[in-house]
Amino acid sequence: KGYHLPLEWLKEWKDTSLLYCGSVETSHKYYDRKLRETVREWKLRDRVFFSENDIADEDADIWFGAADLKVYPHSQFAECSVIDAMGRGKCVVTPDKEGFRELSKEGGVVPTNDMKGTVRKLLENSELRRTYEQKSLAYREKYNWYNYFKNLVRHLGLAHKKPPKVAVCVPVRN
Repeated sequence: KGYHLPLEWLKEWKDTSLLYCGSVETSHKYYDRKLRETVREWKLRDRVFFSENDIADEDADIWFGAADLKVYPHSQFAECSVIDAMGRGKCVVTPDKEGFRELSKEGGVVPTNDMKGTVRKLLENSELRRTYEQKSLAYREKYNWYNYFKNLVRHLGLAHKKPPKVAVCVPVRN
């Protein structure tokens, strides 16, 4: 899947840490175990961190906030993972594949054939990284549910007005 690649880069990059987030599917437990063994063998435990479970949606901003960018080294297109990072305002480095190239037209996705070089360049150049983060935030604004609904209503020729503010009250049961 390519998640071992950043570990290899870390051997050279003494100023960089790595955060693996989310749980691993049962079918990939062996891969997860090998990643952790590699971290121990290469003495990277002080710079590589693993979340132990799936990240709850309400905690995801904390995890993403700890990172300068998201590295998605997997060669298979998985738009949910990439779009989630973009929705949180992150620059996302991906392999140069069709689906990722399409997302890069509007969002903060950087498809590349040189993952290591691109990640390093973005880590060292916060201004460039910020440009991609702004694209991610613009993508989020354009494709949020309210704007999606507004465009759909406009397309269907229906009357449209902003929905009222709604508060939810949940009774407490003893």
